[in-house]
Amino acid sequence: MVLPLLAWVVLPKNINFTLFGHFDVHAWNVFLFIGAWSPITSSVVFFFMPESPKFLMTDGRNEEAIKVFRKIYTVNTGKTADSYPIKALIDEHVQNGTNAKENVLKRTVSKAIVQRLYQMKPLFCPPHILKLLHVSLNACVLLMSYFTLLLWLPQLFQSINDYKFTHNGSSSSICEMISDLTQENTSTASSCVVNLENSEVYINSTIVTVSTVVSYVFAALFVNLLGKKRLTIVMTFISGCCAMSIYFAQNSEALLVLSAIFLSFTVVCTTIIIAITLELFPTNLRSMALSIHLMNARLGSILGNILFPILLRTGCAPPFLFTGSAAIGMK
Repeated sequence: MVLPLLAWVVLPKNINFTLFGHFDVHAWNVFLFIGAWSPITSSVVFFFMPESPKFLMTDGRNEEAIKVFRKIYTVNTGKTADSYPIKALIDEHVQNGTNAKENVLKRTVSKAIVQRLYQMKPLFCPPHILKLLHVSLNACVLLMSYFTLLLWLPQLFQSINDYKFTHNGSSSSICEMISDLTQENTSTASSCVVNLENSEVYINSTIVTVSTVVSYVFAALFVNLLGKKRLTIVMTFISGCCAMSIYFAQNSEALLVLSAIFLSFTVVCTTIIIAITLELFPTNLRSMALSIHLMNARLGSILGNILFPILLRTGCAPPFLFTGSAAIGMK
């Protein structure tokens, strides 16, 4: 929600200067510099956060784990650490007949890798393998549909804005307004006119992000009533129909509404599918199952962004029909 507003403020500015006599800085450089401070700040904050108590207990460091539990208790309740009711933690390695420190000293890198692979083995055997394939395929298809339109939507908004700029504010069908994207133009213009009156692009992008908040509220109200699976089926069906309907949109307002519904419903479904993945697998396999789930989701997003421009060059209908059918086909 913040990034479109930040882009609206920074990118239209005529910023051009040289830094240290060698680096040319423009508006987009400033935008990236400001945007980079968010992950940098997060990394600094994470540096001061305590280690996971579960990890400390698994590593045999119960004294450090109990200190973290006491700190969490103090922050949540406002009471002193001495009033924390739990005074000692079970030593998992003693309970299992192993010694944590000896294991850490004796374990080499190769042995650690073999041990992790052995722990992953049940995930690739029945009955977990079928569940893993199902959630991974769903994640791949859904994220392929979501990121395909998400990353291309600003370009679609900009193409529509450029069309209105060159046609005295008049509007037309979506396919007509984005026709420059669907065909290869090798001609060279005698002069280049840059359209900087693109505030509508940033406003539309902000509206799309705000709609996501509304969709999460909607999902929170109906998830217990319908259940995760039914809610996902309903929302993906609606979002898929909206994506395919973009082809028939007759103005930019219709594109905004349809894309907002599609993206907001789809991103909610991605969160629901993550929750389903965590529920399907036992505790000792959840982290690896979720990692494979997310890996396939990212592969789907890469594949979608490769296919979308290819489909766009074949015509106006294929990319939107592909995006919508991918969302509907997710079960």
